[in-house]
Amino acid sequence: MGGGDLLEWNLVFNMVRETQDHGSFNSWDRQPFFYTNAAGKDTYVPSYREIRYNFWVNNYNPQEAVDNDDGSCWYETHHNVFPFANGGLKNDFGGHDNHHHNNFYYNSGGCMGVCAQKPGHEDAFYNNTCVLSKASAEYAGFAKGIGGPSLPIMHDNRVYTTDGKATESGKSIASWQAQGHDLGTTVSKIPPDAQLISVAKGILGMK
Repeated sequence: MGGGDLLEWNLVFNMVRETQDHGSFNSWDRQPFFYTNAAGKDTYVPSYREIRYNFWVNNYNPQEAVDNDDGSCWYETHHNVFPFANGGLKNDFGGHDNHHHNNFYYNSGGCMGVCAQKPGHEDAFYNNTCVLSKASAEYAGFAKGIGGPSLPIMHDNRVYTTDGKATESGKSIASWQAQGHDLGTTVSKIPPDAQLISVAKGILGMK
């Protein structure tokens, strides 16, 4: 109940065979717990749960690689390879503080889609490689912030599509960058398979 879980170095496949309303990993979180953390402080805020160095082949019917559903919060997901899902970072129904960075996604849908968050509790999506197997894809989508103009923290992602074009929450990436959002993110055509495999192996620390 206090968080701090670690999920690492797993090969996962053949999941979600009886439904399409889940990911290979699925979480829910609608109940806060009051506990004493490692520093001796009484709090409702759990430690981050960490998901790292996994290879999850999202065959059959998964929506997302990591399905942070129904108010899930305080997850850090990094250095994973997630091929063949319909989405990447997902957060809904009041979820917040979910961070994806340094991951590799090869998706038929977008790579992140999150609900609105309050300032100070934004989701984050940065330093990821997002390969989308279609033209002019919507690589990311997010809702308007609650209690202020809060946007997810986004920067330095590498987006690839079949035609080298992508949008972000209904607008061009360039238009968001003109507003100071998602700086450093690039979009281009999908490179050769060998290059993508090299990127994925590098994320997992493989030679």
